[in-house]
Amino acid sequence: MLMECLLYIALVMVLVGLGLASLHMAFTHSLHLREGTDRILLALHAGEQWRADIRAASGPPQLETSATNLTLKILTANGGTVDYAFFDATIWRRTASQAAWQPLLRGVESTRFLPEERRRVRGWRWEVELMRHKKARGMKPLLTFQAVPGFGSHP
Repeated sequence: MLMECLLYIALVMVLVGLGLASLHMAFTHSLHLREGTDRILLALHAGEQWRADIRAASGPPQLETSATNLTLKILTANGGTVDYAFFDATIWRRTASQAAWQPLLRGVESTRFLPEERRRVRGWRWEVELMRHKKARGMKPLLTFQAVPGFGSHP
């Protein structure tokens, strides 16, 4: 009888241990999922900001590349520029050439600004690849935003 009680206690402990391990695994995956969706949501907000800046452009955006960073200069109606730059795994934005750079999106693996010529429309495409969480599996989020400048997109 004592042996049966010890056996049942051991069995209950194994079941409780498996249940706790499963709960911990579910909690960890839920946390990674929430962090991933938060990062994608921030990227979507950054993309909408970029699209609004492109649509409000008063001239064609200028793309500048160097060995260390990538910069897109968007002309504004008041004669200034809104600049987007990529360095230190971060997308940076500034609203005037003398203003300080503000981080717009962190944790970026790579990014590209590409002019697009279509039949009757000249537009821009921005591709952003976010870094994957160290322990998360699956695909790296790759987002693409498209915008058409409002200054005269029809030739």
